[in-house]
Amino acid sequence: MLKNEFMKSKELRNRKLVDLYEEGIINIGDEIPYEHSEKTYLSPLKKNGFRDQTFSTKGIELKWQAIGVEQMSGERCLKLIAKDPVFKFIMGGARGFVNGAEELNKISQLFMREEISLEGRSLTIEDVNQLLDVEVNKAERRVYQKGYFSDDINKNKCFMQLCEPLHKEKYYDPESFLEKKYSTKEIMSTAYTYEPTSLKGREKEKEIIFSRGHEYWLASPGIKGDTAIGFGFSYVCRFGIYLHELFDSFGLESHPKYYIRPIIYLKPNMTPNNLIGFFYEKEKEKIEKELRKIQQEIRQKEKELQQELKKISQQE
Repeated sequence: MLKNEFMKSKELRNRKLVDLYEEGIINIGDEIPYEHSEKTYLSPLKKNGFRDQTFSTKGIELKWQAIGVEQMSGERCLKLIAKDPVFKFIMGGARGFVNGAEELNKISQLFMREEISLEGRSLTIEDVNQLLDVEVNKAERRVYQKGYFSDDINKNKCFMQLCEPLHKEKYYDPESFLEKKYSTKEIMSTAYTYEPTSLKGREKEKEIIFSRGHEYWLASPGIKGDTAIGFGFSYVCRFGIYLHELFDSFGLESHPKYYIRPIIYLKPNMTPNNLIGFFYEKEKEKIEKELRKIQQEIRQKEKELQQELKKISQQE
């Protein structure tokens, strides 16, 4: 655990993590020894649009990486991302679109530990854009990387325009569908997509986002226009960021399944020593649990041995 230089230094271990990051002692992608609590959450069908799904952090082992400092509740906090996605979450249809971000955040908040973390939520496309220096200009319908204004990332894949429904008198948006009536809204597309090959530099950041082995949700709803208007959520795979439609303006529903990528904000006064204390506390609990298991097995073996000896004695 003490492989980072800042963890090996007694002086640095007593300093605030947020200061260490802002001074460049902790760098983006560095592993931080954060230990989550054990909690459970039931995501109901009426929220996710598919079925009741239970999530528990018990027995889940995650590594966490530093990805920046942000203002939270008036304080500067170190922002961590789970190194790998966790859980498989199915959502879909109109209900999934309306409640999806809320459910993704509630599941991600399971990894909060009140003593050391201030907030928890699911990764969003805005988080990814910030890491990769991607700028979204909705007024001009352009997606580009900062510093490369002439090189649009998505010359043909940016869907941020006004959707024109094929059947203006009979089409749905998710809210109207749930109310069992047709929509009268004028709907603007918001969805966009881009791929890591279209980005310049930022190799460490691209590895954090795109090289995790599992497709995972972003808590970022989007709308795009096609033969029908599609309502969905962005997700990440190793090839890029895309939108998976959960519902369209004809009332058709789909129920995709992807993993979740939690974000945690540490409390502003947290030091490496604070985190080490919780780490060893958990390790101590694991060792004591294993010891109890071994002791129970020994008692069982002793009992079986006594029974065998009794049988032998009776036969004699």
